[in-house]
Amino acid sequence: MSGAVIEKSGRRVTDDARKQDLGFSENALRVLRARYLKKDEQGCCTESPRDMFRRVAKAIADAETLTAIADENDMDGKALLAAAETDEVKAAYDANTAEAIERGVFGAPGYIYNDELFWGQDRLEFLDRALERDGD
Repeated sequence: MSGAVIEKSGRRVTDDARKQDLGFSENALRVLRARYLKKDEQGCCTESPRDMFRRVAKAIADAETLTAIADENDMDGKALLAAAETDEVKAAYDANTAEAIERGVFGAPGYIYNDELFWGQDRLEFLDRALERDGD
């Protein structure tokens, strides 16, 4: 599947996941194509994995969006955004990012429990089972 051709703005383009050395396994690329990449009415992918990451990053980086999500979940969105700008939180973020890269996390959300990677919101039930199994 490497180098698969996808439709983008009415033209065929090569999937850039391998060319850009994003480090995805073939299985990860299949999941991205099947579940996360935008598709047209015929079900053909209309964006590459890199395009998807840019789209998602732009959406979650919007302060108004983040504040609204926090507020809707009974948290103080403005206070959370202010805390995110502190040196302490920035250092924790950098350390967590470095650890995630070192441990092979390839997407978000990604959770590591007992050295096992659980990737994707739709896979949280597997993490729940592991926690229940271990009594945590």
